[in-house]
Amino acid sequence: MNRDYLIKLKKKLEDKFIVCVTGIPGSGKSLFCSMLESMGAYIISCDQLASKLLTKKTCYSKILVEFGSSVFNGRLLDKKKLALAVFKDVKKRRWLEGYLHPLIADEIYSKLKQSHKKIAVLEVPLLFESGFDSFADLTVCVVSPKGSINSRLSLRGWSRKESSSRLKAQMSQAKKAYLSDLIVKNDGSIKELKEKAKLFMIAFERLT
Repeated sequence: MNRDYLIKLKKKLEDKFIVCVTGIPGSGKSLFCSMLESMGAYIISCDQLASKLLTKKTCYSKILVEFGSSVFNGRLLDKKKLALAVFKDVKKRRWLEGYLHPLIADEIYSKLKQSHKKIAVLEVPLLFESGFDSFADLTVCVVSPKGSINSRLSLRGWSRKESSSRLKAQMSQAKKAYLSDLIVKNDGSIKELKEKAKLFMIAFERLT
């Protein structure tokens, strides 16, 4: 995605402090964000925005042209079939990301402009891959042990092959962590992660 475009949008939001949370699938980033939300943080999920965009006629009509009817069940887009298709074909994945990411950025900008809250937490799985880190004032990576990640992905119904292809399609956990300003280790119980979320909120409120 064009970083200059994101920087331009960010400049229009100078009154907002934006935290971007990332992590590989199964790391616990969504759980961490939901905990922050329960503590009063304003959360925007890029995955949820993408899912909403995929229901729009203008969007899935272009996907039909690019992917064909194989990712549809009748007139309805099958998101699981689409996911499998993009993780099998790098060019298709890049096309979809190139199409969706600017639309997601515009949706986020619109939501932030309408929000009265000065602080926002964005859950962005492909934070560095998409260049969305240029939109952030602070980047956070949630990391977890490999065994825990595999267990969570298995509970989602992902096969080993599917998990492997999805993980290979994005930056490694180690690199995401290295590029982030802050690392949250999800290596214990849910209660322990919640305590880390509380500490994050306390530090965050003092910082801002």
